[in-house]
Parts: sequence; C-alpha cells; structure tokens
Amino acid sequence: MALQAHCRRRHRVDILNAIEEVIHVQKQKGILSGDDVFLWRRRNDRFSQRFSSKDTLSLIRTAHPTCDWAKGIWTDSCVFCKAQMETRNHLFFECVFTEKVWSSLTRKLMAPHYTNNWDEIIDQLHHAQREFIMQWLIRYVFQTTLYTIWRERNNRRHGEQANSDKQIIQSVDKQIRNRLTSIRVLGDARYEGGMEKWFSTR
Repeated sequence: MALQAHCRRRHRVDILNAIEEVIHVQKQKGILSGDDVFLWRRRNDRFSQRFSSKDTLSLIRTAHPTCDWAKGIWTDSCVFCKAQMETRNHLFFECVFTEKVWSSLTRKLMAPHYTNNWDEIIDQLHHAQREFIMQWLIRYVFQTTLYTIWRERNNRRHGEQANSDKQIIQSVDKQIRNRLTSIRVLGDARYEGGMEKWFSTR
C-alpha cells in the first residue's frame, strides 16, 4: 500500500500540505494495509470510483448567474440542420446531415446491422461478433467520425467556413486510409486485408 512507503514532506502549495496531513492522520489510525483505490470527488463532497465530467466541471469552475443577454448570443439548436435541439443522440447521428455522413461511411461496413442510433451503435462496438479487422474498422471509423463532426460543429459555432457532408466524408476516408497504411508498414498480421475491406465498402 502506498501509505507504508510514504514519507511526509513540506510543500510550497497548501493543497499538497493538506494531502500530507490527511495521509498522516490515516497512518496514525494504523490504516496501512489494503489495496489502493482511485476515487473521484463528486458533488456534495461524495467520492466515487466512477468519473463524472459534469461533476468535475462543476467543482473546478466558478459559477456565475446567467446574464440577461445570454439567449441573444447562444442557441441550443443543431448547427447542421437548424431544425432540432442539439443533443448527443441528435448530433451522433440522428441529424439528417450527420446521418448522411455516418451512413456513407458505415452502411456497407455494418451491414446487415446498420443503425444511426447511439445506444445501438455503442452496443455493437462492445458486443458484436465480427472478425477482428471488421470490428476494428467500425470502431476506428466511429472514433474518427465523432472527432471530425465535433470539430466541424465547433468550427461552425465559431464562424469558420462550413464543410459540406461530402468534404467531411472525404476527410474521414482519408484518415482511415492513412491509418491503415501506417499499420501495414508495421507488419501487424491482425490487420491484414484491412485496406481491401475498406475499399470494398466505398
């Protein structure tokens, strides 16, 4: 256990000295055995082994009251279709724009189990029984598409020039090919035929 090997020190930073004090108290109580565990601080000073980005953000940011003019400069509508509220499921991939991107990249790859529903996609990524290279391709396309769409979404939010669905599809396709090429150079046999399978779905 880490407590057994720990030597108390003085630090210039107050929070580190506070941690040293907590460790010292635990050693005084004789709590020196057992497995170390990582705990994340949650709201109301609760601690959990599960990480929550929402709780973490609320703990590290300084909250301020909402300004009267906030609604005048911010909108929760989807930047792509302008017709629906922006939620995770809508952005990935229920929106008519992002679904078009996702469908072009994965409809043949996931056949006959294609879906644009977030929960169903996640379930397939974890539990689907496919050959290694096909499952890897779907996972990598998923990750790359998420990143590319999120970047496009942020660029549009900040007034950057919008890319068309075809341009986004081409960008993801290029990233997939580049990744497969780099893996081929390494000679990993598990990815043998990956480029051919990807080409067959385009």
